[in-house]
Amino acid sequence: MSSVKAIIFGATGAVGRAAVLEAQSRGAQVTLAMRNTKKPIPGFTPELEKKLSFTRVQADLSDPKSVQRAVPESGATVAFSYILFEAVDGLLETHKAMKRIGITHAVLLSSFCVTENGSPKPSSEAAEILNVVHGKAELALAESGIAYTAIHPAYFSSNIQMLEDWEEVKSGQLELAHPNAPFDYLAPEDVGALAGARVAATPPSRELVISQCGTELLSQHAAWKVVSEVWVWISASRRPTAMSTARNSDPGAFQSAWVDKLREELLAN
Repeated sequence: MSSVKAIIFGATGAVGRAAVLEAQSRGAQVTLAMRNTKKPIPGFTPELEKKLSFTRVQADLSDPKSVQRAVPESGATVAFSYILFEAVDGLLETHKAMKRIGITHAVLLSSFCVTENGSPKPSSEAAEILNVVHGKAELALAESGIAYTAIHPAYFSSNIQMLEDWEEVKSGQLELAHPNAPFDYLAPEDVGALAGARVAATPPSRELVISQCGTELLSQHAAWKVVSEVWVWISASRRPTAMSTARNSDPGAFQSAWVDKLREELLAN
């Protein structure tokens, strides 16, 4: 069993919650760092938090001073964190603050896009914003001097909730531009479990990168068939590519939806 003291950011999100529970199950003493310490955590009750000896502290990754206050209060030497899209420095100042106050191992939720680009540097110089922010975050963490584990999850199964027209879904008739396109549909809870295991584990000497994918590839059509079996009957058909291009011609809107989803469902804190 681990004797680690850890501070975990993003505990109200699916990944963070799973990380909290996994780290605690492996013996880590966990403090929940939250922007709003009064915010409910789905599935957590006051009784459960008391039973598992969880404590809450106010901290915001975008505010290094708040992190500098929270870490000593928790006594943590390990931190789990994630990226912020608005952090132009990749949270470098926050990571530096963590190092100054005793964090010796940081577990970062990054993205498989960094793996696809080869390393953080080319990822940070790519055209797509998702590549850039994750690449910058890893470069900043490396520059801070903290030993770190970067987790590179591939395609979240929960992405399915934002990529289609939900009025079509509810009607039972759904058109897909690329029904045979394969994805691995990785459960956010599995990502969190890996993160929690790394929080409780012996830290790497410098850096450790773990690419994480789902157990099998499913086409979009097959994935929606699963949804159909457990929720509402859906007939999925191929949407003409021209129509798909027209309906998805605003990359800014897609990016905004992706960022909002990441914040609220996966990384909320």
